[in-house]
Amino acid sequence: MCIRNKKWWPHDLRLTADGWKEGRDVIASRLLWNDWLAVIVAIQSVGDLQNARDSARKIQIARLTADPDPEAREVFATARAHDLDIAPSAPDIPDDMSALLAPMLADVTAGRRALESLTKQV
Repeated sequence: MCIRNKKWWPHDLRLTADGWKEGRDVIASRLLWNDWLAVIVAIQSVGDLQNARDSARKIQIARLTADPDPEAREVFATARAHDLDIAPSAPDIPDDMSALLAPMLADVTAGRRALESLTKQV
């Protein structure tokens, strides 16, 4: 949803695959091979999306530290010294980056669809 709206999810939220780690053996035994591969690719894409978000956050902070306005740099330095986060929590995703994230989102969607067969078997 965030990627479609071109807004990063808040930086204090993390995409994880914890449920995957706990249930992958059961999941693997119940999926067709192609569905299993789709799920594996989706899990990798979740990690890639989180890494992209983390990298974008680092760039955002670097830009704040390099602000040409000395007063803005001082405010940011003071905030960092006091462990305050003044960077926007969920900034916009630039159009060029949104295009790069689209295949990852497609992989996550395909993995989710592959898992739907498990919920229909219950």
